[in-house]
Amino acid sequence: MAESRPEDAEIRRTLGDAYYQSGSPALAIPHFEKALAIAGTDVALRNALGACHAAAGDPARAIEYLEQSLQRSPDQEPVRELLERLQSRPDPNR
Repeated sequence: MAESRPEDAEIRRTLGDAYYQSGSPALAIPHFEKALAIAGTDVALRNALGACHAAAGDPARAIEYLEQSLQRSPDQEPVRELLERLQSRPDPNR
């Protein structure tokens, strides 16, 4: 379906959600990135990308997306809590 409508952000979001919910965050990332490229101001997609990168073991990228989301919509307490948890972890790559 995504191949027949590659510019449909909702299809990409749905595929990303399906991969993430099935425990495959790394497979969800490209779909969420494509959806974000289409619908660039969506904070929910940034949150999803942050969660996926965190679950896939890339806290630095997760932090980037979560910070972007909070810049656009600061009143997201669960996102702020996830960001704080990620920032408090020791990470040799940061």
